[in-house]
Amino acid sequence: MAVKMEDGVVRLGHIVGRPEIGDVALVEFDERGVSVRCPRLMDFVDAMGPNEEPPDPERTVIFRDSSGYLTLLDGRSLGLTASSLGESDQRYRFWKALSTGAKGVDYDGINGMCSELDGLAKWAKMSPVTTSLMYEDHARPSVSVVAKNLDERVLGGPLGLALTTEFYHTPQPADGVFTIRTGLSINTRSTTLVGWEEHATGHRMMQDLMALAYGRPCSASLKSVMREDDQPMEPKDDRRFWVAAYVPSFGRQYSATPTLPASAKPLFYLDETAPELVSTWLDEFAYWSRPTWIAVSSIFQRDLPVEVQLIQVSVALEALGYAIWSQNPTSGRTPSFGSLLQKVTALVPLRHERIYGGLSDTSWRQRFADAYMGAKHADKPMPDIETAYQCVQQGMTLVRCWIALRLGVRSAVLQERLAHE
Repeated sequence: MAVKMEDGVVRLGHIVGRPEIGDVALVEFDERGVSVRCPRLMDFVDAMGPNEEPPDPERTVIFRDSSGYLTLLDGRSLGLTASSLGESDQRYRFWKALSTGAKGVDYDGINGMCSELDGLAKWAKMSPVTTSLMYEDHARPSVSVVAKNLDERVLGGPLGLALTTEFYHTPQPADGVFTIRTGLSINTRSTTLVGWEEHATGHRMMQDLMALAYGRPCSASLKSVMREDDQPMEPKDDRRFWVAAYVPSFGRQYSATPTLPASAKPLFYLDETAPELVSTWLDEFAYWSRPTWIAVSSIFQRDLPVEVQLIQVSVALEALGYAIWSQNPTSGRTPSFGSLLQKVTALVPLRHERIYGGLSDTSWRQRFADAYMGAKHADKPMPDIETAYQCVQQGMTLVRCWIALRLGVRSAVLQERLAHE
């Protein structure tokens, strides 16, 4: 049985085909990635030499033990330990690990990426399990539970981002409890080899979308990747073998990020959006990924001082206004912050207390700009804590409503949800 790749796992084996690195290796999985130690017979003086030179990056290293292969990627040398006894350890750090390696494929480029995201199944309303309560035989109740995967839901984007359901059933009960575990994954695929970052772009946009939809941090994790030339057998249809991946740095990762509560509800759902607008939004990641990335940072970093959060939200709104303006620039000169903020509010015609605080959009923009300038510039009066807090909350709600409207959600839906969120 293959050993899982998870924090705390230790494996002892050999490095394949890299005598300059070593033979025997100890691999340890931790919260940052994978550390590797290779024992070397080397006297004290020789061991000190390599530490005086800049470390060379290690792009791909293949490891093998009794449990199978590992492909270790994006590594760097941490140097050699030196000992007067002639025993040294060559140390490496790798940020990615894959459960493959028999064919020696380098995995610099990939044909597919699969990730999981908190809150996605509820937002998409996609579950492979249906239940029904039935009464028969003199009204004696019975429960029917059916697990069947749904058709893949393609959202679009350059790499055909799609949502895929899955389920795992344990036939034997544990303490009288039968279990069906479900999942919903995000998949991107390409016919040619594409870099990891290009695949990850769509996955990151979905993580930011979930954080904005819920107004809470939503954790993402890389599940597996795929290469067409690393299949255990010749494919006979479009099904492919995907290899498990261990990349703790995938997506937004903060040590204090809480788990999304089961009771959390999004501001809007997938079936309330327009499919063509969702696809266009994914296609136009060059415009929208920057402002949403900045905005969501404040959702994940709630322990920051409110003045810092105000600056983050303000910069996000400025970037959003610039993205809107750059799609149809009226002049060669970038508009002022106030003009860019007006670009955003013009697309969010919701007169709601949680956005504009009872003010007109003109008065709100002036209040927000004054608070931002006060937090940013030393020669301006600092906004009081209450004003700064209100501006942070209202500015973030403005971004959340903008993306909902951008994706086709009706204004009436947002008005109602804002009143009960």
